[in-house]
Amino acid sequence: MMVANKCENVIIIGDLNQNTVSEAFNTLMVVHDLHNYITFPTHRSGSSFDPVVTDLPSDTIQCSSLDFVGTSDHVAVLTRISFKRPREECYTRTLWRWEKANWQAMRASLKTTDWDEVLCGDTDQQVGQFTELLHTLQDRWVPHSTHQTKASDQPWFGPECRAASDAKYRAWLTFKRHPTAWNRQRHREATDHMRATQEWASDQWVTDLKRKLRAASAYGPAGGQVSGKWLVLCQYTRKRKNSGKNYRPVSLLPVLSKVLESIVASRVTEHLEKHHLLCSRQFGFRPGRSAADLHLLLTSEWSAALDAGKATAVVALDIEGAFDKVWPAGLLAKLRAAGVDGPILLLFGDYLRERNLKVVIDGQESEQHAVKAGVPQGSCLGPLLWNIYINDLLHLIPSVRAYADDLTLAQSFSSAEDTATADHMNVTRNSIVSWDSKWQVKFAPNKTQMTIISRSRTPLQLSLEGKTIRQQDEMDVLGVTYDFALTFRHHIERLAREASGKLASLRRMSWLLDDKGLEILYKAQFVPPWSTRVLRGEERRAGIFPCWTGYRLGQ
Repeated sequence: MMVANKCENVIIIGDLNQNTVSEAFNTLMVVHDLHNYITFPTHRSGSSFDPVVTDLPSDTIQCSSLDFVGTSDHVAVLTRISFKRPREECYTRTLWRWEKANWQAMRASLKTTDWDEVLCGDTDQQVGQFTELLHTLQDRWVPHSTHQTKASDQPWFGPECRAASDAKYRAWLTFKRHPTAWNRQRHREATDHMRATQEWASDQWVTDLKRKLRAASAYGPAGGQVSGKWLVLCQYTRKRKNSGKNYRPVSLLPVLSKVLESIVASRVTEHLEKHHLLCSRQFGFRPGRSAADLHLLLTSEWSAALDAGKATAVVALDIEGAFDKVWPAGLLAKLRAAGVDGPILLLFGDYLRERNLKVVIDGQESEQHAVKAGVPQGSCLGPLLWNIYINDLLHLIPSVRAYADDLTLAQSFSSAEDTATADHMNVTRNSIVSWDSKWQVKFAPNKTQMTIISRSRTPLQLSLEGKTIRQQDEMDVLGVTYDFALTFRHHIERLAREASGKLASLRRMSWLLDDKGLEILYKAQFVPPWSTRVLRGEERRAGIFPCWTGYRLGQ
């Protein structure tokens, strides 16, 4: 019904008596990503039989209880819904008519260009001057127009629609001043023309949207020297946008620099793997290893301990700004200890020093600040350098499993060994604290999680940097929620709700897409990339299904 009527949202209210069909009601809520905003009794018995079910966001709807109405045993429910959306500021838009561009004149201008004057200076200056030349030629030989776009305009409402709407308004004013049959006819024709233009524009917008969804996106290179300037994007990670801690710097290098990084990374990785220099308990950013392998290992070990009647103390350690806290001098020392020496070590030293950072928002620039620590996030070498930096910690503590900067400390014990286990884990914690103070890395006690996987509730007292680690019934490890009994119930419910939200969004926009577009979006959001791999004959006969295992674990 929502698809047929092109509805954006749905609201279901009434005396549904959902307690009699609780399973069907819960299925409706999960499958369609709906929420019930009635959290108070609506019946004399103290039960809630009158839900307000909708997919509207929680900040737009508010429900409250009124008094009983007449002889009814139900209370009246007042629901306030905010339909007013925040209006955006109007902006100026330039439309380029590329189909009418004078390409011959543009080629002639390029042939007469003095390239020695344009391509002078360093790499960044050459890129800037060449870009400025192209913009000048585009402005001169490509017809374009500038118009004002209102915040209330539909995305398909362009200059043609604006002209047709203005013509219809002028015809209406003429008819209002002189209500003759001729002016009435002109107003009707202008109205029909406006409707036809809007339908055409809407169809063109849908067609263009389908074409863009089918096309492959490509991103061009950013200008800069191989070991010179970086383009740093601040990726928003949490809810509060006015806090600088909620942004993560992601570094983008030019294409040539990425090629050089890939070559260096492959050579260093080959050296480390050939001589077995990286700890086998590091699963992040290594060939032949993945998060699914780490989850499978942890689940197998903890399940075996449960079957043996033992409990397992699990601590998920959180490192504050791990990639941003790497000490460059310490990293170079560890690279030298791993056998990386000579010109390539000098290259790493040049790669890590003399980096500056500034913030640009809406054309306003801040002062430059020197970056004295950290490895660039978003680069090819960043994860490899982090694995080298933390490698000695994994050798120091055999009970730690790692995926890049996510560390999981676990130890199984029987009921008579709880005190000894707590003492041993506290000693391990002291070793971790000594390591982080030596290598200038800080663990966050407030974000460190701990749970006891056991069939009985077993308390255990652990601390980190003087703060007691609070024991929880469940914890998150690399996107998978582990509960104390290893049932994965909350994890499966979360996955189902996330999938339902995606399906609901896909259902709402299905009228915009053809079958191919829907298939592409479905595969991108729901089908794991390895699920289409054809299993070998011996794998099928042995019952090995790696893609199923990964899917169960939330990959």
